[in-house]
Amino acid sequence: MDAGGSHRVDDMVAILDRIQVMSPPPDMVIGSRLMDGATFEQKYSRRLLTKIAGTIGWWATAINKSDGFGDYTSGLRVYSRKAARALLDLGVRERGHAFNWMSAVRLSQEGFRIEWVPIVYVASGSSASFGSLVEAGKAAITALLY
Repeated sequence: MDAGGSHRVDDMVAILDRIQVMSPPPDMVIGSRLMDGATFEQKYSRRLLTKIAGTIGWWATAINKSDGFGDYTSGLRVYSRKAARALLDLGVRERGHAFNWMSAVRLSQEGFRIEWVPIVYVASGSSASFGSLVEAGKAAITALLY
C-alpha cells in the first residue's frame, strides 16, 4: 500500500482474502479504481491520466480487454514472492507511479498472472505530484520499447 493516504485498509484485507480463495493464486493482485464496483474520487485530470496509463498498459501487454482493463498506476497491490524476485531480476528500478506502472507491465509481459480487484479510492492532497506522473510517462515509453 503506498503512503499517499488515499487507500483503505479494508480494501487491502479484501485483496488478501481474495488471494486465499483463488487457485492457483495470481502472481500479483492490484486494487483497481477503474473496474465496475470501484470508487474513484479524484479530479477529472487525474482520472483521465489514470485511464490513459491503463490504455497504454493494455497496449504494452496485449491483455485482452475482456480480462479486465488494468489500473496500472494503483499503489494498492500484493506481489507473490516469485513476482517480487522477477522484478529484481528484470531490473525494474523506477519509483512511485512509474514503479507501479512498470512492475505490472513487465510482469505481464513475462507471463505472470495479474488480477484486479475493485477498490474505494478517495484522493488525498499528496496522492499525485506532477513529477511522479512524468516519471510514469517515461516508464510507459520504456515498456513499450520491450
